[in-house]
Amino acid sequence: MTGSEAPRTGLTRTAIRGAGIGGGGVALRQALALALYLALARVATPRDFGQFAAGSILVTAGTILSESGMLAAVIQRRDRVEEAANTALVSTVAAGLGLGLLGLAVAPLIGLAFESRTIGLVAAAMSGTFVLSSGQLVPQALLQRRFSFVRRVVSDPLSVITFGVTALIACGSGLGVWGLVLGSYAAVLVEFNLAWLFARWRPRLRLASLAMWRELVGYGRHVVTGEL
Repeated sequence: MTGSEAPRTGLTRTAIRGAGIGGGGVALRQALALALYLALARVATPRDFGQFAAGSILVTAGTILSESGMLAAVIQRRDRVEEAANTALVSTVAAGLGLGLLGLAVAPLIGLAFESRTIGLVAAAMSGTFVLSSGQLVPQALLQRRFSFVRRVVSDPLSVITFGVTALIACGSGLGVWGLVLGSYAAVLVEFNLAWLFARWRPRLRLASLAMWRELVGYGRHVVTGEL
């Protein structure tokens, strides 16, 4: 085996192993989600789920914008990775804060559109998840750069379990749609903490730069376009 063939063989093995681990993690996550939602259907009403879905519209759509393709841009970097990671962290957190404030401002309009004060309040409450979600993007990108599959086998299943258990307890106590909101926050907090725990990365924000941000945006805009 030549020197150039050895790295390719190692990468192939890593990719195959990762596909198996990732596929198993996805299957586990889906199985847990199905079981927990079947259980939730006994303590939460269709109206609760409908109000939660309507109130989460901005969060679902805004996640793409808060990321701005930074995840993919950091993963593909071949040089100045630390500068890219710190720049992306500043950018994504700032975007998350901006979208959170925008979501809070627009929440009453969502309530008016659905003719429901509760949905407007849910939309306002869910706007805070923008910040937590954006804060974990860079650690997740660094984990993917290292071919770490911890997200699929640990983080994703644990976040599903956390959401389900929290929502089950809260909805069972009569909180209705707010039990689903609490479950969502609990799940995002678990994902956030595990991402930083497993990444073992400490930011150095002084490395962030406008020039690097332009490079990252130049790459990431094509990803965002595809996602939209």
